[in-house]
Amino acid sequence: MLRKMLPTILLGIGVAFTAIDPAAADSSLTFCIGEFAANCSAAHDAWFGCGTDARTAAKNLCPINYPDGTTRQSPYRLIMKSDVAGTRCGYATFQVFCLDQSTK
Repeated sequence: MLRKMLPTILLGIGVAFTAIDPAAADSSLTFCIGEFAANCSAAHDAWFGCGTDARTAAKNLCPINYPDGTTRQSPYRLIMKSDVAGTRCGYATFQVFCLDQSTK
């Protein structure tokens, strides 16, 4: 039952392509790595070109920006969703969960 509900639960999480406010809850973004953004096999919030390391992309999507101008790297969990052959380097889709570890 939970397995059937999980996509619905994940879709209910607010997704935005912005930096994470320190008071915000955990967030999730989907990104694609491949030659052309339009050829990615799934909907995505961000796209990175061939040769981009998935961990580097996840780090770029999960900063915590504080009001005083400082930035801290948010911990994250990275999951590969698909990897499809095509054009120069193929198309890999990942979901990154930016984990809010700020002190409140």
